Amino acid sequence: MGALFLTRDDGSPAAARLHARLERSFRRQGFGAGRSATHNSHRITCFAPLSGGVPLVHADNAGNVIAIAGTVFYRSRHGRDALAPLLADLVADRLNEPALWGSFAVVAGIRGAVRVLTDRCGTFHLFRSETPAVVSSSFLAVADALDSPAVDADGVRDYVFHGAAHGGLTVLRDVRLLDSLRAWTFHDDGRVSGRPRPMPLPEQTADATTPEAAAERCLAVLDDRFDALARLGGAGLDTALSGGYDSRLILAMLRRHGTIPDLHVYGPEASDDVRIAKAVCAAEGLALAHVDKAGRPLPDPDIYAAVVSATLEAFDGTPNDGVFDSGADLETRLARCHDGRLALNGGGGEVFRNFFYLPDRPVSPLAMQQVFWSQYDPAAAAPGFDARGYARRFAARLAADVGRGGDAGTVRRPLPRPVVEAVYPLTRCRWWMGRNASVNNRLGAAVTPFVDAEILATTLPVPLRLKNHGRLQAAMIARADPALARHPSAYGHAFDAPPPTRRVLSDWATFVRPPAVRARTFRLKRQPPVPPPSLAPERVARVLGGPPEYMPRFFRLDRLCEPGQLNRAMTLELLFRRLNAAA
Repeated sequence: MGALFLTRDDGSPAAARLHARLERSFRRQGFGAGRSATHNSHRITCFAPLSGGVPLVHADNAGNVIAIAGTVFYRSRHGRDALAPLLADLVADRLNEPALWGSFAVVAGIRGAVRVLTDRCGTFHLFRSETPAVVSSSFLAVADALDSPAVDADGVRDYVFHGAAHGGLTVLRDVRLLDSLRAWTFHDDGRVSGRPRPMPLPEQTADATTPEAAAERCLAVLDDRFDALARLGGAGLDTALSGGYDSRLILAMLRRHGTIPDLHVYGPEASDDVRIAKAVCAAEGLALAHVDKAGRPLPDPDIYAAVVSATLEAFDGTPNDGVFDSGADLETRLARCHDGRLALNGGGGEVFRNFFYLPDRPVSPLAMQQVFWSQYDPAAAAPGFDARGYARRFAARLAADVGRGGDAGTVRRPLPRPVVEAVYPLTRCRWWMGRNASVNNRLGAAVTPFVDAEILATTLPVPLRLKNHGRLQAAMIARADPALARHPSAYGHAFDAPPPTRRVLSDWATFVRPPAVRARTFRLKRQPPVPPPSLAPERVARVLGGPPEYMPRFFRLDRLCEPGQLNRAMTLELLFRRLNAAA
């Protein structure tokens, strides 16, 4: 939770001006006063979360210092209680990686250098620029530090088409993400080095004969994590309950460890998620808060621009869904973490399932791009867009995510099937879900417990036949909490029985569809003929102060009809105007 930045501090006026510039950016984003610590030639500044609290900073008697942004657990300790033991182990060079988890960034000044690391799965993002030399949990802060921010075309396309820039890119050329799979050292002489951190990428599947046997192995790792969460108490936790697997598993694990969190569900009254969540809670005697965010009325046009701009600042410029809404998204996220509560998110639970609905055989990075990252119409891009070149570059970044290089030949080379499974956590979760988790941690404590390197070590090798049709995750729910498993789901069946034939046949209809065919599916979908009220041209024009200027260079806005993509495009239009970016 909270935020931080790291700069060099040589005592010069230029260093002081840079520090002041960054602090102004954080104030504009809504943060209070930061707490700074100088370590040799570096300065670390940490901020409390937007929902309130204190910065997480600690110094030992030898002059070593540690600052944390995000939500960290170490050796079963959480937050402030984890600072001293974590710093001591870093100083002694005995970091216990399996015992370090959550969604966080650690910046520690130790002897003659500053060490920087995040959670290994990258669910907390750190941004970096080289000129000036800045590392920060805030994209907006690094962007504000640049004298001449320049737009990155592929970063823009990634964000608009896929909800987040991928492969370490951002929407600006001079801002990149630090690789979470390396532990970074910023030396006093200005050098920056990084060493690899352990991350399981199995080439072979494990020996598991039944979903129940695999479930026991997975639950053993989850038990360690949820025991630590349960110690915070039910009043200190908030999580969703929907009609799917992931939220049901979170609730099952918490009840298995003797605690009941605050529960909420989002969506219209008649939606499957709301209907099923209410039925489960009524049967189990659980309280449930229901909020229909999409049903909230839009603010008066006279104040809409202020609401949208406040969301842009609080959500750090590039949230997954864009910023043009009623303000309900920011309001509900803040509500989840008020009074120091920790907001749990079931995102990433698909590691226990066949997320991409692919058959059990090797798949190339380019085919993976076709399967999942082709949910856009190339005709919506501006003239001159090289659709094939963009797809190849994206596939090369995907290959690099799973340690397979990033050259042109790599994109057509099939990945072993267990490595294909790793694409979900190391590409989808790291870049897309990591952006969302990072935003949540600006507001307060938040964690996605299923995206965890130790959990991946157990789940990635599970034979695909046990993951298909949700069999593994259903078995986990049934073993963790048989009562919860007995209730219906949005999949048309309860989780304590085998998936029905209709579910199996429906899944196989996707399994057998070739990647090239799946790549064209989006173009066949009927899009809304007019934008939603939040994106009505007259409303957007009042927010922007005129018609779009940046986005027509990348997109044909009359063809960009999918509401999420249009929202993100207008979000970038507002962002680039705020930064006075060069296209």
